[in-house]
Amino acid sequence: MRCFELVSGLRLNLKKFYVMKIGKSADEEMNWDAIFRCPKASPPISYLSLPLGGRPSSRLFWKDLIQCIENRLAPWKKCFLNKGGRLVLIKAVMSNIPNCYMSIFKILISVA
Repeated sequence: MRCFELVSGLRLNLKKFYVMKIGKSADEEMNWDAIFRCPKASPPISYLSLPLGGRPSSRLFWKDLIQCIENRLAPWKKCFLNKGGRLVLIKAVMSNIPNCYMSIFKILISVA
């Protein structure tokens, strides 16, 4: 990690660091959390607002995305929008929210 800092010119913030075991058995695991003095994490976690370690084939995986869209729609429901206003809402605002999810995961038909 020190090499990464030197090459990239970036600094690692160990307060935001988590150690997660992926694909190692218990006897192969080192105490990385003790070495770096950071907490352990276990899947599923969120990275850049995307869930990692979940099952995209389950409806529960998409719960956060659906909740985010519902929260965005809540203030607009109080307004009486004509067709043009609804179209602007969908095209400009609502269509961009799931793009990040759908660029990585195949969306379920029931969620779409």
